[in-house]
Amino acid sequence: MNILQEALEETLLKALQDGQIENSQLGAVVKEATAAAIPEMANLLLGTLKRSAPRMLREYRGLDRGFRRRNLKRWRGAINLLEMMWVISMEIGPEFTQDVDGTPYEHKIDALVQLHARALLVTREVICLLEGGYPDGALSRWRSLHEIAVTALFLAQHDDEVSERYLESFHFSALRSAEQLNKHAERANLEPYEPAEIEAMQSRCDELAARFGEEMRNRNDYGWAASVLHEPNFSKIEAAVQLDHWRPRYRWASQHTHSGHRPRGALLGLAENNGDEPFLVGASNSGFTDPLHMTAISLLIVTQAMLLTRTKLDYLVVVKIIEMLADEIGPLAQQLEAKTLEAARRAKRGTLLDRLRDFVSINRSQRGHHKSADAA
Repeated sequence: MNILQEALEETLLKALQDGQIENSQLGAVVKEATAAAIPEMANLLLGTLKRSAPRMLREYRGLDRGFRRRNLKRWRGAINLLEMMWVISMEIGPEFTQDVDGTPYEHKIDALVQLHARALLVTREVICLLEGGYPDGALSRWRSLHEIAVTALFLAQHDDEVSERYLESFHFSALRSAEQLNKHAERANLEPYEPAEIEAMQSRCDELAARFGEEMRNRNDYGWAASVLHEPNFSKIEAAVQLDHWRPRYRWASQHTHSGHRPRGALLGLAENNGDEPFLVGASNSGFTDPLHMTAISLLIVTQAMLLTRTKLDYLVVVKIIEMLADEIGPLAQQLEAKTLEAARRAKRGTLLDRLRDFVSINRSQRGHHKSADAA
């Protein structure tokens, strides 16, 4: 970039000296020359960057692999327990689905099985984010897991029609999405829905509204719960299943999801930072305890909601095992956090002391050398 800038300045200086341009024209010439040169400059620089990219990316990927090894060394015990929960919950899912095939409450079972599958997917995403060193990202995914847990528990506590309304609510959400897409299709460079497609969606929603009530058209996506709650929203559903004490954590997790201002030191990834507040733009091995513990509890809630629709000994035992693992994860994560942080601080203090000893030793050596030289 300096070479290009110097070439531009040299060309302009020569043009001024030769009288090809006047001082009054310099600004316009610079502006025109810069605008004309930018595409060529960008192409040249991009070509250079692409040629150096393999080496650059190898270096960054090597650093990332090293970080992941150190990160797992610190948190492996707690992450392993969460993965155990995930495997147990995942493996019981197909068995449950096969066991309840053809039983009553088909809408409730269908909804709970689908929510359980989504919970497993989100939990796996949380684990991947933690292994990669992104606790704030993991916390924001827990936010979705909490919504799944609240919904699952609410459906489990009510009759089959509530679950049917929940499943059918998708059609209203799909219609709103289609109408929104058509509104912005041209500017968004998207293919709009055909009028016949919109008409079919509207017809289906009209049928469902006639059957279940106009409240199904509630634009906040919770009209399906109106048969139980007045003007339902997520916070009311959360309170109905007595999980509203999670609201402060839910709001906390929302901070990383939305774009509202948040001081840079408020990130979980900077939880163990010593006063300094850098801009965190990559991985960190700090702040894993809350995402680990909260994810475990929410996965437990969803799995319980599904399995406890059946009074079967196998399911009761599995629920108890998952509950025991969930209870263990939080305290273990706290222990790992405290133990490894103290070890790191001791190592850092040791390094500083070593440097200080080296400094004193060198100074003493130098003083002795000077005395010997003076004596000579």
